[in-house]
Amino acid sequence: MSEVRCLSAQEFVQAESVSEGAILQGRDLQRVLWMLRGLQKELARKEKFWAATNDNLASAYRTLEERSDELRKTREALVQLNQSLEQRVAAQVDEIVQRARQIEALNLQLQQKVHERSRELAMALRRLSENRRARALGPGDVFAERARVRRVLGQGGMGTVYLCDDLLTGQPIAVKLMHQGLGSDSAVLHRFFGEATAASAISHPGVVKTLHVDVTSDGQVYQIMEYVDGIDLATRAQQAALSMPACARIGATLAAALAAAHQKGVVHRDLKPGNVLLTRGGPGVRILDFGISKVLGDEDGVLSMTRTSQLMGTPQYMSPEQVRDASSVTAASDVYSLGVMLFELICGRPPFVGESLGAICAAHLYEPPPSLQALYPQVPEPLSIAVMLCLEKSPALRPTAAELACVLSALADAMAAPSAESFFSTSAPPPVLAHLATLAQ
Repeated sequence: MSEVRCLSAQEFVQAESVSEGAILQGRDLQRVLWMLRGLQKELARKEKFWAATNDNLASAYRTLEERSDELRKTREALVQLNQSLEQRVAAQVDEIVQRARQIEALNLQLQQKVHERSRELAMALRRLSENRRARALGPGDVFAERARVRRVLGQGGMGTVYLCDDLLTGQPIAVKLMHQGLGSDSAVLHRFFGEATAASAISHPGVVKTLHVDVTSDGQVYQIMEYVDGIDLATRAQQAALSMPACARIGATLAAALAAAHQKGVVHRDLKPGNVLLTRGGPGVRILDFGISKVLGDEDGVLSMTRTSQLMGTPQYMSPEQVRDASSVTAASDVYSLGVMLFELICGRPPFVGESLGAICAAHLYEPPPSLQALYPQVPEPLSIAVMLCLEKSPALRPTAAELACVLSALADAMAAPSAESFFSTSAPPPVLAHLATLAQ
């Protein structure tokens, strides 16, 4: 029978083998039990760890396979996209080559047209310099293969204005024919073509439109304009006084047309009642005669005809800066002229009067305008304030045409003013419609 030997917990754990008679007792047995339980827990923890690790690796592997499949599909899509781009680039290159050939052909055609137009202009200038006498036009005559003459509308220092039928549209038109011999005067030509260019640049129903400008085969310069059935404001004011609402509405419509001109950089410089038409159709008020207009930003161009020593405009309606230096006027000068017009329409006289041209110019420069309400107490205070602001000596203190249009339009609405078309006629017999005669001046 083997000998029984009690082992300590430490000996039991460190022994490589245990003899048959070895036993554990008491606390040593408890210690070994606790150690075995700890080892069991550690083993369970490691098994759980490795199980989780295996799951994570399996999930990572699946994700890797999915990403690999996505990359493969993306690579295939990129290959297809590159092929498509190459095809499109090739097609665009072909199109560019074709367009380049077309542009080259167009350039050749343009060069040919420029050459032909240069020859035409040279011939036109030669005809102008020859100063041949042109026959007078009468009713039924066809002019420039474009217009059939009805009658003369008016004559002036620059030319004659005819009422014609447009052979292209059948509509009535006004044809302004420059007097023979003036075509050789460069200043007159600049004024004539400057008026046409300035008016055609403005797209507003309140400005009489220029339709065409050219030179006839016998060397006459002409301008085709829309025909407007109306009466000039100066004649209309002489027939009967205009009401306060009418003055506000007319002023608002004129200011809106001026604002459109100023937006295009065009200053009229000769705004006066004779250059304003009251018409049967909308907008009821039209501005004409841009003959001495100034195109801002074109100081050295063909439209800049003003010299400091020249007095350009009508002195009674000229702004102080225009009297002082006609070459430095801005849009504020037109606002001043409109203020003079409204002052005159309201109280029947302009703000500045004098026995001579010098006296009127000096008044514009140095005298304060008389109080509108003192001369005509019936005028509403807001309307008086708007007019007096237009007459400020300093251009910076005047409202813009756009601001003035808003103010006057609101005042006209507040006074229940009708549209401007209603001011065309009075109870007096209608005058002969020779309103476009002012265009010939």
